[in-house]
This record gives sequence, C-alpha cells and structure tokens, in this order.
Amino acid sequence: ERLAVFISVYDFARNMALACFIIAVGVGVQAARFGQAQYWLVAAIALLLALGFFYRYLKFFRHYSDEVFRSFFILTRSKESIP
Repeated sequence: ERLAVFISVYDFARNMALACFIIAVGVGVQAARFGQAQYWLVAAIALLLALGFFYRYLKFFRHYSDEVFRSFFILTRSKESIP
C-alpha cells in the first residue's frame, strides 16, 4: 500500500516535470520567434516548475528506493529468525 502511494506520487512528479519542460521549450521557441516579453516570462515560469517537479521526482524516487530496501531487509531478517 505504502509503495503504491510512492509510485503514484513520483510518477506524477516525473510526468509534470516533463510536461512543464516541453511547455517551456515550446513557449521559448515562440518567444524567440516573436520576441514578446510575456512569452519569455511564461517560459521561465514553466522551466522553474519543471525543475521543481524534477527535484520532487528525485526526492520521491530516493524515498521509494529506501522503502523498498528497508522492506526487503525487514523481510529477510524476519525469515532468519523463524526456526
């Protein structure tokens, strides 16, 4: 149950990071073509969001990995203690 929550949250963060990065690139291309300041602002905000979500993805990926290793360690320790 707990691992499923980690997977869903880290999948969401990964998908949002990629979507925000794609938006930042697309709007950045439009800003370069038309040279309007609000396009650059939107591209910068989307890029900051992408970096924030990517950091969140890495954080949840690390927590998920730690939880898997902890669960594996607990399971192997409990099997060793059973006679």
